[in-house]
Amino acid sequence: MKSIGRIHLASRLSGIKGLAWGVVWGLALGLWSFFSVPANGAMPIPAPEKLVPEDTVVLVTAPDFGKLRDVYRRLPQSQLWNDPAMKPFKDKFLAKWKEEVVRPLERELDARLEDYLNLPQGQLTFALTRNAAPGKDDSPPGLLVLLDAKDKSNQLKTNLTALRKKWVDSGKAMKTEKIRDYKFSVLTMSGNDVPAALRKLFPSRPEPQEPAGEGEPRKRAAKSELVIGQAESLLIVGNSTKVVERIVVRLTGGSAPTLGELAAYQTNHLALFRDGPC
Repeated sequence: MKSIGRIHLASRLSGIKGLAWGVVWGLALGLWSFFSVPANGAMPIPAPEKLVPEDTVVLVTAPDFGKLRDVYRRLPQSQLWNDPAMKPFKDKFLAKWKEEVVRPLERELDARLEDYLNLPQGQLTFALTRNAAPGKDDSPPGLLVLLDAKDKSNQLKTNLTALRKKWVDSGKAMKTEKIRDYKFSVLTMSGNDVPAALRKLFPSRPEPQEPAGEGEPRKRAAKSELVIGQAESLLIVGNSTKVVERIVVRLTGGSAPTLGELAAYQTNHLALFRDGPC
């Protein structure tokens, strides 16, 4: 009887010990899951070539903008710019830049540019796609700007909310569209909506227009769309919902061919771009 009791007690202790180890492993897995996810709760943003579509014809990217900043600081040109001997010229140049460009732009946008300069933490990407319908070659190219704010995701969200409010308060047209559970603002713009400070900095030639006949209304400036929104920590800006949706599909795990899957790109990426900061 004593041996049977010892066996029963041993089995009970073994069960308790197994349960305790189960709890320990459960806690360990839970802690690993917690610390393996980024602080903002968002999954990492894929590399640029895994986001942009296969019909991309131009891609300019800094895959890690923090790394690019470090590289820039070590460049001879940067060291020359920050040399004490350059200080009089540098101070004069920056003062004129702020007076003629930065401050007028901040007044027109009602925003501080410093609130946006620290947003690029991951990739900063510019891309042009064909964006042409089948059988049509006259469609305008798709334009994309991607910016990964990483741990500055909440600041990006705050800035976008403020920009939307200012746009609406100024009486300009805007609508909201949902793309894969993410809200995007669609702004209707014309050349007149570009801040005067930027028009002065990047002047463009006006498009030739035929004069209106007597009694005919004058032609209005051409309108275009600007689609802007945030998915996870990624700022997405495009010139159509179609081109933006192609990025969101890939970001949310959808299957669609990307630039990085093309054999020609893979060869060049390994040979030229793999370790390049830009």
